[in-house]
Amino acid sequence: MVDTVAFIPAKGDSQRIPSKNVRRMGEHPLLAYTIETALQSGSFTDVYVVTDKEQTMKIAAHYGAKAIQEPEIYTTEPDIVWVQYALKDIARHGFKPEAYSIVRCTSPFKTAKDIREAKKLWNKAYKEGYSSLRAVEKSSQHPAKMWRRQLTGEITPVLLQPDGHKWHDSPYQTLPEVYVQNASLEMARSDLGDSISGNRIYGYLSTGYSGFDLNFEEDWDIAEAKIKRKEYKLPVIKRKPWLT
Repeated sequence: MVDTVAFIPAKGDSQRIPSKNVRRMGEHPLLAYTIETALQSGSFTDVYVVTDKEQTMKIAAHYGAKAIQEPEIYTTEPDIVWVQYALKDIARHGFKPEAYSIVRCTSPFKTAKDIREAKKLWNKAYKEGYSSLRAVEKSSQHPAKMWRRQLTGEITPVLLQPDGHKWHDSPYQTLPEVYVQNASLEMARSDLGDSISGNRIYGYLSTGYSGFDLNFEEDWDIAEAKIKRKEYKLPVIKRKPWLT
């Protein structure tokens, strides 16, 4: 079993959904559900919330996670910047895990079972030399049917076959299946350097709404509606709700 820690990024500010990581969904802050799911999975040596806000650190502790406070400047940098900071932070305490997982709290419908299944695949993929694992789902749109539009109005295909064949003229049923990454979870070796993916990536096929991501206010409305209709469930949290 690969020694893996979970990092839950939870920066303080979000332009599209203000303070979404600590905004209440049901009885608890959004962040709480991913902490609970990560802990319930039993897949990680430790679960850390990485944030630039002291209040978020207190919420993390309340729900059973450890916290790493990152410099605020890192919140606008690529993921690898704060990941490297987090790895160095725990290394200062004598802990150097073989791998880490980015478990984003903006995908609240992933389950402990999803994480366990992904971790089982990661244990095997790690031994086979894969750099990382990434959650993907079947795409409803195909890049062979996508175009770039110039200022002149001319369009050119995004994707061509290696032999130059016009894929966009092909019937949908003849096109190869393609998958799009989602934000639910990633796992990677800790020694990849300046990358969170590396050169050899294993695809974990997520299903249902486990990869649903809260990016806009309408996404939040959809999530709450699905919870209300009991189409999807949030993890049960036995701790008392955080009180601001």
